[in-house]
Amino acid sequence: MKKRTFIFTVIYIGFGTTFTTEVVGETRSQAESEFYKTHSVAAEILTINNK
Repeated sequence: MKKRTFIFTVIYIGFGTTFTTEVVGETRSQAESEFYKTHSVAAEILTINNK
């Protein structure tokens, strides 16, 4: 499978801070798990856009 770049818009619960980050993965769920490996569980993904 080819890798795709997903653009995640994320909010940190409690801080109200939003940011966008790019995660590369084969599938959306794999990209999500990669994101949560490197970010706090206090972060919640708001939107995901394929690039």
